[in-house]
Amino acid sequence: MNRRPKIVRSIQAQEYIRKIHLYDYADWLVEQGFANNTIKGRMSRLSKVFLQAEKKGHIDHSPTVGLNLRGYGGGVEHWKPFTKPQLTQIFAQDIPSREYLLMATLITTGMRLDEAALLEWQDYKVEGDIAYFDLTRADMKIKTLGSRRKVPVVPVLRKMLRPSDGRIFDYKLNAQGKTSSASILCMEYIRNITEDPHLVNHS
Repeated sequence: MNRRPKIVRSIQAQEYIRKIHLYDYADWLVEQGFANNTIKGRMSRLSKVFLQAEKKGHIDHSPTVGLNLRGYGGGVEHWKPFTKPQLTQIFAQDIPSREYLLMATLITTGMRLDEAALLEWQDYKVEGDIAYFDLTRADMKIKTLGSRRKVPVVPVLRKMLRPSDGRIFDYKLNAQGKTSSASILCMEYIRNITEDPHLVNHS
């Protein structure tokens, strides 16, 4: 059974949180295998909560100020690219049409999984003989400003598309408006051919 982070027990036992509790939380995140950048990101989100509590007078000082998270967690993961034989094995499986189209979109466009899984038919456009996905829509969820771009659709993928209305993929959205189920479902077919932890959807 996974050990619960000490911060949970500390909150239950005391009415306030000190830096030691946040370091306990960081230790727990390390045990779960999170990278340093992820741990810092989670602490950053916590800091916003404590800052608001400080502004409202609920606490005197935010315990997140001055935290030293250097050395907590590993470095950035470097994913490996699939080989042609591996890709052949993946697409030779009996994959449902939705996941097949999504994976084909990823491999032929280089788009991030969420970018592709959240596409709407209005994002698919054709100008002359050139088909592309338009990722410049104002309300589109993107990772960085540089992600706003037009992505060419190669002929083999274009033949698979059947333009309609609404979203191209009907995956359920979570509270953040993302599609965690798409990643899980696609990973099943990758794990059928390899257990290498560095070969994932991002590959």
